[in-house]
Amino acid sequence: MKINEISSETVAFIAQNLKSDVQTLALKGGKTKGVDMPFALSQIKGHQTSCVKLPLWAATKGVIFPVTLSLEQCSSQQTAEYKAQLLNRLSKELKVGKKPISPQKEGEKEAKELTLVDLTGGFGVDFTLMAKQVDSSCYVEQQQTLCDIAENNLPLLGVRNFKVMCCDGEKYLNDMNGTSFIFLDPARRDASGAKTVEIEHCTPNVLALKENLLQKCCVAIVKLSPMLDWHKALKSLNEDTPIVSEIHIVSVQNECKELLFVLQNNAPKQPQIYCVNDQQVMSYEPSENEVALQTISSEVEEHSEMLQNQYLYEPNASQMKAGCFAFLSQQYGVKALSANSHLFVSPHFIDNWNGRKFKIQAVSSLNKKELKTNFAAFTHANVAVRNFPLSANELRKRLKLKEGGSFLFGTTLGCNTHILLMCNKE
Repeated sequence: MKINEISSETVAFIAQNLKSDVQTLALKGGKTKGVDMPFALSQIKGHQTSCVKLPLWAATKGVIFPVTLSLEQCSSQQTAEYKAQLLNRLSKELKVGKKPISPQKEGEKEAKELTLVDLTGGFGVDFTLMAKQVDSSCYVEQQQTLCDIAENNLPLLGVRNFKVMCCDGEKYLNDMNGTSFIFLDPARRDASGAKTVEIEHCTPNVLALKENLLQKCCVAIVKLSPMLDWHKALKSLNEDTPIVSEIHIVSVQNECKELLFVLQNNAPKQPQIYCVNDQQVMSYEPSENEVALQTISSEVEEHSEMLQNQYLYEPNASQMKAGCFAFLSQQYGVKALSANSHLFVSPHFIDNWNGRKFKIQAVSSLNKKELKTNFAAFTHANVAVRNFPLSANELRKRLKLKEGGSFLFGTTLGCNTHILLMCNKE
């Protein structure tokens, strides 16, 4: 069905049932005259999914939603907003896109026109918000249905001065003129539909395209899997010459969602690494993480009860993915419980720590007598383990703890001593 062929009965049915249970509606089947039920159900389900993931889309009348797979794979509004902010900053800091619109007279200022080409348009979430940061933009997508949806949705969502091209993104790249920015989100599924992670297994292959990309734009922003080994990807992309200027590890509510690689000619030898979790942003250079990791003293290892009443700090998901533990130790003056624990302690409360913060209430080994003495007051706990021989569930069962209340961390000190830290969240 073409978008302009949607019946008034179908439109009315969708509007009346936006909050209805989709499975219950499906049982009605063809009982509702004049309604294209498969299309209506897909729109109702899409709206309900978007209420949390894409609130702007859910709130905009007339927006059409794609099939479930495209909606599941698309960015959230929150991560798309971050990309828009990134593009806006890059356009100012890198001064890209400067070109005269018409011949200038002496004394006239050079006109600026920022342009964007999204080679993998999809549902257009990233494109919608990034396109608002430039003067003109081009959405490229090889699926006609998604192109039709983009033609319908983009004006409703406030995008102006754009064009939609239904063609293969790689072919369009070969034929296109220069642009300020190129955005690329390679498909992370192979021909059989199985998920892939490595750059060279995605479509299109950025490693094969990198030279062509940077011949056609000032800056390319590439979105990659959160499961990707970013160190390996950086090495591969920079194999011939440095082209990666920034790497952004983006998390939402402490869950790593995506990696963004910013590519440009004449990039520095070391990219700037950004760890993003909701509104928290921390950045560093890899060389700043090449210092010795500060760990607790041997005295504290031997007398772990000294940790009681200290503050325990856990890095957020993006910092964990970055592996910037030595930098965190230096930056915040905290000490790691061990090289592999990824937990830090300090006698001081650090308000601006970009992760979870706790105060240690009690410390114990796995010794039954010591547990009975030190943990007698605790019947409930949220259990987590870091570099520990037991899983969280195994530890919970062993200690006979119910879910909730305090926070219990099982970990291992540098002297290979297993300890338990019962904490309150700050």
